[in-house]
Amino acid sequence: MENLKIDKAVIIRLIVVALAVVNKIAISQGFALLPFSENDVYQFGSDILLVGAVLWTAWKNNSLTKDAIRADSMLEYYKKEVK
Repeated sequence: MENLKIDKAVIIRLIVVALAVVNKIAISQGFALLPFSENDVYQFGSDILLVGAVLWTAWKNNSLTKDAIRADSMLEYYKKEVK
């Protein structure tokens, strides 16, 4: 008989779904289990999106001028030649 193990990620996803279902049932019955409002969740998500977009844009090379774009092309060419 095989010794099959359930992945930790599967267990975590099932727990999150179970908590979401319990929370939804509680809300439909007039109870608030979580200490924040829907607007708080929206605001937090928007803040995370903004920070992520800023960090991603700052990290990437954003060549906008002709010279910078040409330099990027030359760099890619030289990277291929070295390999």
